[in-house]
Amino acid sequence: MSRYVGRRIALFVPTMLVVSLLTFGLLRAIPGDAVLAQLEDSPRLSRQEIEELRAELGLNDPLWAQYARWVGGILIGDFGRSFGGGLEITSEFKRRLPYTAELAVLALVISIVIGVPFGAASAFVRGSPLDYLLRLFAVFWLAVPNFWIATMALILPVVWFGWSPNIVATKLTEAPAQHLVDMLIPGAIMGISSSAVSLRMTRSQVLEVLRQDYIRTAYAKGLGSLTVLRRHALRNALIPVVTIWGTQASGLLSGSVLMETIFGIPGLGQWTVESIRLRDYPVTQALVLFFAFATMAVNLLVDLSYSWLDPRIRVG
Repeated sequence: MSRYVGRRIALFVPTMLVVSLLTFGLLRAIPGDAVLAQLEDSPRLSRQEIEELRAELGLNDPLWAQYARWVGGILIGDFGRSFGGGLEITSEFKRRLPYTAELAVLALVISIVIGVPFGAASAFVRGSPLDYLLRLFAVFWLAVPNFWIATMALILPVVWFGWSPNIVATKLTEAPAQHLVDMLIPGAIMGISSSAVSLRMTRSQVLEVLRQDYIRTAYAKGLGSLTVLRRHALRNALIPVVTIWGTQASGLLSGSVLMETIFGIPGLGQWTVESIRLRDYPVTQALVLFFAFATMAVNLLVDLSYSWLDPRIRVG
């Protein structure tokens, strides 16, 4: 186990190196000027002043020098400063990360709470009206885009009830109840949408497990249906579902861009949109590296969880 974990962690380094190279190169291949993007809302500057600002930001240096300076800073824990106002990236990252993490955890919990029990129930009552209703629910949430549902969640309450959720999230320390409401709506939209995948996967895996010989043996021993489902069927059926959870966790963490933008949540997703729009290279590069690292870490945890779910699996 320890050797396996060590090898996987060692792979983080070359993977992050490749991600950093791709991010660095692709950002600079995007049409547009980083300095002019920063100055779009500022008074018009002369050509000489623009060149001085470009030199101050290090954009006139060769690309290899810019990349080496950026990577060198990361190695000592310095992600640099934003082009816009010289904001320290590390401190701003610490301020925004709790919003994104809270939104992702909330959505994942909702996805699991809805997807697993309803998926198992759908398999257990296969062919019944409840089964068809749950499958219809899953297909609907798979087919309809999140951003459309989020937009409707803002518009329809205004039309029907004259009420609208906040489009600027409040701080947890200032108004805990309002903060929970602000985070619950986008978190529920993301979570219910993700639960559709968990529901369908859980249903198909439970149906497959229920056909196994050891399930018939458990019934023959006189065990009740719920006991068989909970103790024997569900645990063995969860291994592929856990893989889905890992994909969803990393996807929810990095895919909160739309929800944070629509609902005004000052998290990493909203910051990513702003940094790309303004060609803020240091911020975008730091965020992409973080999302890549988080994805690899979650995948490692998912792999390690297999041996706990099924002791026959040995990771090594």
